[in-house]
Amino acid sequence: MSADPVDITILGAGPTGLAAAYYAGHRDASVRIIESLEQIGGQVAAVYPEKHVYDVAGHPKILAQKLVDLCAEQGLQYGADVRLGE
Repeated sequence: MSADPVDITILGAGPTGLAAAYYAGHRDASVRIIESLEQIGGQVAAVYPEKHVYDVAGHPKILAQKLVDLCAEQGLQYGADVRLGE
């Protein structure tokens, strides 16, 4: 584990944490995401990846795993340091 300081530490790599990483990176902040699970996606990916989610702006209906994939693609584009299982 690196002790290098970052501008922002985000707890959780679910859709909200990934969105936070996107906005922070977009503003040139360095980001570390700490996720207790062994995968990106938080509870959405862990509990119901094959169920539809209906309450996301811009998506009337989307599979939970697809939502996580899109959030990860966008949220990690600025090179956030992701720590899984911590």
